[in-house]
Amino acid sequence: MGPRVLINGIWYKARLDGIAGLNERFQVRYSYKVEDLRNRGRYFDGTDAVVLTWSEIFAACGPNFFRPTSPKFIPTAILTYLRENNRIDQQRTSLQIFGSDENQIKIQLLALGLITIEAAEAKDDGVQEFASLTQRGHQQLLELLAVRGTDAKT
Repeated sequence: MGPRVLINGIWYKARLDGIAGLNERFQVRYSYKVEDLRNRGRYFDGTDAVVLTWSEIFAACGPNFFRPTSPKFIPTAILTYLRENNRIDQQRTSLQIFGSDENQIKIQLLALGLITIEAAEAKDDGVQEFASLTQRGHQQLLELLAVRGTDAKT
């Protein structure tokens, strides 16, 4: 049996043999709009993809989960990371990560033991999902994002 995964306060044993590690790559697909430069006000729809490691994905969205937060922030954080690191053409607007990729990312971070998922009652009598870092997630973020001195050994 593989690692245990915490969902809604219950630990589950998951069979995760061969799970992709943090240094492995995942293709993140997204849709976008781009303005027609010859016909202002007209936009074309498009789709594209970028390949990121799971470390990059977690470094992009992990800091949002220091306190319980909706996992809906995952795609926003990844798109911000991609924009800030010039991995997406700046002319593209209305960016949206494919819903299936968003779900895959959430499940992978859960399976890697980096986040937990909890459900709580929402203000409108519904139920809302919250994600937060596990102890392993805290440690992994520190290792990924801490600034090291120039004489630090890797």
